[in-house]
Amino acid sequence: MQLELYIKDVSESLFQGQSETHNRIRNVSFGSMIECPILVNQQIEAVLCVKVENVTTEVEVYLEILSNLLSIGMVKFYESNKEQTENSQSLHIPESIKSLLTNRENEILQWMLKGYNNQEIADVLFISAHTVKNHISNIFQKLNITDRRQLFSTIYQLQFYT
Repeated sequence: MQLELYIKDVSESLFQGQSETHNRIRNVSFGSMIECPILVNQQIEAVLCVKVENVTTEVEVYLEILSNLLSIGMVKFYESNKEQTENSQSLHIPESIKSLLTNRENEILQWMLKGYNNQEIADVLFISAHTVKNHISNIFQKLNITDRRQLFSTIYQLQFYT
């Protein structure tokens, strides 16, 4: 019962709040716990919780290294999954749409079709998220649509039903 309450508390405080992204030591009813958030793209994806008898700097350093290694492994896992998804399921921009857009707009649209959000597109293209948003607004305006759902629907229809 104590462990279940602890897990619920960790979940609520770290995953929902996303407040702390650094290791923390907590004394709970059943001992001292070191909690090491595992970050992927600056989001908490998991937490390594270790019960320790003696909290020392050496233990904290080892757990920090372990949590960093886990973060690296999870990033690689997510990237390989994203690549597989991109290769197997991504829509392609029909020529009728390509011809209406600039090269940069076409590039951004391709990343959108791969499932990237504005910040991820900005990171890949080394531009600001605001600039990405401006390009997406231009795409919507040129295609006379209002949102991503309508964009994907239009491209799907053009790709598979024309």
